[in-house]
Amino acid sequence: MGYTRGQAVCYAAAYWDKVYDDGYVATLGQPGYVKQTAGASLLELSIPHEEDCTHFVSRCLGRFGSGLSIPNGSYLPRGILSAPALVLLSRQEIGAGSADRREDPQSGRLGLH
Repeated sequence: MGYTRGQAVCYAAAYWDKVYDDGYVATLGQPGYVKQTAGASLLELSIPHEEDCTHFVSRCLGRFGSGLSIPNGSYLPRGILSAPALVLLSRQEIGAGSADRREDPQSGRLGLH
């Protein structure tokens, strides 16, 4: 599955202020996330120690966002909560630093050229 920037942007625009499609919000401390209603307004919720940036980016890049293969194991929340793990996976999926991988201007997909 390839990366499509436009789909990532659409997912980000749809969920920037809402609980993501998996229904979880990452937090500091244990267990590291809280269950919420998917699509609920984050601006109206009071979630102590919310720390959801990496989770948000992993959802934007994943299957429902841009199409990358972000792990969605049986654990919750779906996606990745650790920034270093997300960077490593992104490099593996996109091939960061590879001179022969570029985005196709017509499809918006990243691929070998």
